[in-house]
Amino acid sequence: MFEEVNKLFLTGHGLQSFKILKEYGIFEILFPGLEEYLENPVFNSFVEYALKSSDERCKEQKRNMPHFLYAVILWAKFQNEILRLSDLNDSVVNAASMRELADIACPKVLRIQHAVTAIPMSISESIRSMWSLQLQFLEIDDPKSVEAVTSRQLFRGGFDIFRLRARFEPYLEPFVRFWQPYYDESAARSKQKNEQRLAKERDAL
Repeated sequence: MFEEVNKLFLTGHGLQSFKILKEYGIFEILFPGLEEYLENPVFNSFVEYALKSSDERCKEQKRNMPHFLYAVILWAKFQNEILRLSDLNDSVVNAASMRELADIACPKVLRIQHAVTAIPMSISESIRSMWSLQLQFLEIDDPKSVEAVTSRQLFRGGFDIFRLRARFEPYLEPFVRFWQPYYDESAARSKQKNEQRLAKERDAL
């Protein structure tokens, strides 16, 4: 089902697919455990906005990546699992850190999803990385931490999700303003590298 889901959501009609699958009760079959979230207007708005953005990327002939899709759709479930673990963690003497709780929550959420759509290991690792970045984006006081985050391979993809979240979680807006210049700089470097690569390919013809 992995490729089938990709075709539904990543080929330019993701928003339409989401609405139709919800209407016929199929979405919760493809993404088990999300039934309760479908009644939440914030969840629906977040997913719809992300899918609309993906559809626009497709029209511009830009690639949409499966790890981004799953990281968005399963984010609320992952977030709530961390909160559940955090509540249990409060009664423990040697409490785990938020990152440690995330390391516990992530495999559980992805394992349940894998049973339906058989997410490849490489995609699962990318989802895990993008989710861990959501926590790291809140750490802006340590220069070493900032440098480590900006050097992450999926920094820009993770920030795209973070920026989407900020539309529905206003407390994130100051963090978005902090990271935006780093994002722009990374995007500019990537564009320059692509232009240099294309120039070399043209010269080789």
